[in-house]
This record gives sequence, structure tokens and C-alpha cells, in this order.
Amino acid sequence: MRVSTLLYALLLSLGAVTLHAQTTPTGTLSGRVTDPDGLPLPRVTVTAASDALQGNRVVTASDNGDYIVPFLPAGEYIVTFEQTGFSSASRNVRVQVADSVTVSVQMTLSVLSETVVVATSTDFTAAATVGASYTAGLLETLPVNRDINGAVLLAPGTTATGPGGGVTFSGAMSYEGLFWLTASCSTRRCATRHGRS
Repeated sequence: MRVSTLLYALLLSLGAVTLHAQTTPTGTLSGRVTDPDGLPLPRVTVTAASDALQGNRVVTASDNGDYIVPFLPAGEYIVTFEQTGFSSASRNVRVQVADSVTVSVQMTLSVLSETVVVATSTDFTAAATVGASYTAGLLETLPVNRDINGAVLLAPGTTATGPGGGVTFSGAMSYEGLFWLTASCSTRRCATRHGRS
């Protein structure tokens, strides 16, 4: 009787080992990804993240939008779907041992937004000052008119394109500009230049 009990226990344990070897200790996650019109969305990146994994499991959907993530340990998963031009989608799922979970997603188009930041330290509200200094000797050697406009038009940014040939400064109207003409000479130089001794 003792031998038969021992034999019975041995057969029972072998059967349990065989049954345990036939079960799959992992689950599978699969599904289909479509666009807003219900058409298959190819090459979508599907990421399964869980504390049951070391790292994340990443697969790419086929050209038909189908994907499969095999050999997942049992646990809670966050499945994320990402594709350029579409808003990413996430689903929370629970995978059981030897279970096949189907998660199909219809992705929505993302809103295109762009932000442009322009940073500058230049104060564009301040008026620009343009100035030039010329000596009498330089004015005598340059081929310019011997009047006030000839001297003023030598300054950078000035042109004689205003109404009636008026002087404009950097594109402004002729009446918006202000120019000062200062001259100084010693009595001896001025007298010599004008023919006086």
C-alpha cells in the first residue's frame, strides 16, 4: 500500500509539472491603429510601459495598421501610440497570464502650432542720429555744389528726393529731418580766404 501511494504521488506531481509547462507565463497585446476616417494608419510607434518590464517594449505598426506586442509579463500597462502629424494616444490595459488583449485606437490629427521668439537688445523706438563732419579744405576739393545742399548731401543716408528737391534723411520726408550747420573760422583765415589781408 505504501508503494502504491508513493507511485500515485509521483504520477500526480509529474502531471502537475506537465500542465505547468503547457501554460504561457506571458500575455500578448495586439490591435489596429486607424486615422480619423477609419483607414489603417501605417508605421505608428506603439510603446508598452509597465513596472513589470525592464524598460519599455516598442514596436511599429505594419502598413495595414496592425501591431502585436508578444511575451508581456502579467501586469498593468500604459500603451502609447505616436505618429507624426497625429496627437499621441494612450490606453491603460491589464494583461493576464496566457491572455491576448486587443487595443485598437483611432488617432486624431494634431493641431499644428509654431512659436517664434525674437529676442533683441536693440531699442527700435530710439531715433537714429546720423552725423558727419567735413573741413573746409575737404569741401573745396570734393566735386559738390558750393551751396548748403552740397554740404548736407555728403552726410550718410541723405538724398535730394524730397518735394521740390528737398533733402530727405534715411527715407523720411524732407520736413521731418533736422540738420545743423555749424562753422567756425578764425578771423585771419576767413579774411585770407575772402581776399582780405
